[in-house]
Amino acid sequence: MTNKIELCDEVLFQKVITPPIEEFQNYKIKPANYMIQDVGENFLLHRELSEDESSQSKEILSCYEGRRYIFLYNYPSEEEALQAIYSFWGAIKQLNSFEE
Repeated sequence: MTNKIELCDEVLFQKVITPPIEEFQNYKIKPANYMIQDVGENFLLHRELSEDESSQSKEILSCYEGRRYIFLYNYPSEEEALQAIYSFWGAIKQLNSFEE
């Protein structure tokens, strides 16, 4: 799979995916929110930046509903982008298990 993006002129939808609070409430390391943008045949995955986090590359930053997101990857389907998010959250759970 290539990560080259052929963008159309408009975003068909943007969706913010937030982690389930009850699953992560007692963890020291908290998972990030993610945004999926449907731009035709591409589903762009972005991670929300925290307020104190900066990015070296301004061109891969997006703003949505007053929050900043950094582009991560281009997926061919929304389902694959969601699978990546769930995988990231699983990794956060594993990291937190080392803290116990």
